[in-house]
Amino acid sequence: MRALLTVLPLAASLTLAVLGTAAASPVGTTWTLQSIQVPGGVPITPGPALARPTLRLETSGAALRVSGSTGCSPLTGAGTLKGQALLLRGLQGGSSATCPDAALSLREDYLSLLARTTRFEQSGSTLTLVAGGGLLTFTGGAVTSSSAAAALDGSYVARRLILGGQDVPLLGLLGLTVSGPQLAVTGVVGCNTLRAAGTRLGSGQFQFVALAGTRMLCSAPQAQAEQALTTLLRGPLTPALSGTTLTLTGAAGTLTLTRSATGAGPVSPAPVSPAPVTPPAAPAVSGTYRLKLLDGQAAPPTFRPVTLTLDGGRVGGTDGCNSLGGAYSLKGGRLLVDGPLISTRMMCPEDQTLPLLSALEGGPTLRVSGRTLTLSAEEQTWVFEKE
Repeated sequence: MRALLTVLPLAASLTLAVLGTAAASPVGTTWTLQSIQVPGGVPITPGPALARPTLRLETSGAALRVSGSTGCSPLTGAGTLKGQALLLRGLQGGSSATCPDAALSLREDYLSLLARTTRFEQSGSTLTLVAGGGLLTFTGGAVTSSSAAAALDGSYVARRLILGGQDVPLLGLLGLTVSGPQLAVTGVVGCNTLRAAGTRLGSGQFQFVALAGTRMLCSAPQAQAEQALTTLLRGPLTPALSGTTLTLTGAAGTLTLTRSATGAGPVSPAPVSPAPVTPPAAPAVSGTYRLKLLDGQAAPPTFRPVTLTLDGGRVGGTDGCNSLGGAYSLKGGRLLVDGPLISTRMMCPEDQTLPLLSALEGGPTLRVSGRTLTLSAEEQTWVFEKE
C-alpha cells in the first residue's frame, strides 16, 4: 500500500468541539503530532513510515521559546502566549536536505499551520492548535524524572535488531550516544555509514529527526539490514534499561544495545566493503530534473514544480502537489521501480497534479541527451531538463 497518510474517522474532525474547558498550559510538555488538517481538507495522520513532528513550548522570563522537529529537521522559533491565544513567530525548520521525499509535504504543511496558529485548546494529554481553517492535534506525555533520564546517559553499541518479529543481522557496527535530551547515532549498517540526530521527548521516548548517510548500492542482505534499521529509527522509540542492556522498542520492532565501558566515546564507523553489484544507472543519469514538456506542449501549471530525481538507485520527485519516492533499476533502457512507490496524500485540485507516479510504475523508457531526460510511458512523453 502506497499511502503514507491515513484519513482519520469522521469523529476526529469534531475534536475541537468536545475539548474540555479546564484551564491548562501547553508549556513544559513535548507534544507529538497525531493529526493534521489543512484548510478545506480532512484530518489525516502520518503513516508509520514517517517520523512524527513534535512541538515543545518553554518560557524564559517573559519570552516563549519554541523547539521540536518537523519530523525530519529541527524546529526552532519564538512566540507569545496569553490565555488561549497563541502566536508563533520566527519559525525555522532547519535544512530539508536529509528529509526523504515523502516527508517534504508534511514538513511544509506543518510549518505553514504553525505559523498561522492563533489559539490553542487543551484537554488532558491532547493539544489542538487552531490555524485559520486548519488544525494541528498533538498528544503529550508525562515528563520523565531527571534521575531516570540521567541513568540512560552514556554510549551504547547495537547488538540485535528485530523487525516484524524477525531477527535482522545488523551487518555493521552502530553506536548510540545519549547525553541529556540529545541523542546521536553513528556507525555502519549494511554497507553504508549512518548518522542520525535525535531528542528525548517529554514522555521519555526517543525521537530521531535527521537521518543521513552514504548511499552505496548494497547486496540484498546488507540492504535489508539498512532498510530495517532506518524504518525503526523513523518512529518514536521507548527506552528500557536493565543493567548494561538498553532496549529501544517501537511500532516496527526493537533494537537492543549494550552500554560501552565508562569513558568510551561514540562508535567510529568501520569500513565495510559492499558486495560487488552493477549500478542501476550510469552516472550521467543521476541528478534532479524539472518537467519542461508533456506530449510536446509546455508543462502545465501545477501547485509545485514537477520534478524527477535519480540518485544511487533511488527515484523521487513531485507530481505537482505530492512527493513520491522509492527504489529503481535500469534494464534494457527502461526505468523499473523495485516495489511500490511511496507517496504523500495532500488534498490537491486535480488540475494541479500530473500522473507522474503511474507513469513511473508503468516501466517507461528512459533516454538522456546532454541535460535533457525523456520518459516515454504508454502514450505520454515527459521531457525534463536537469537543474
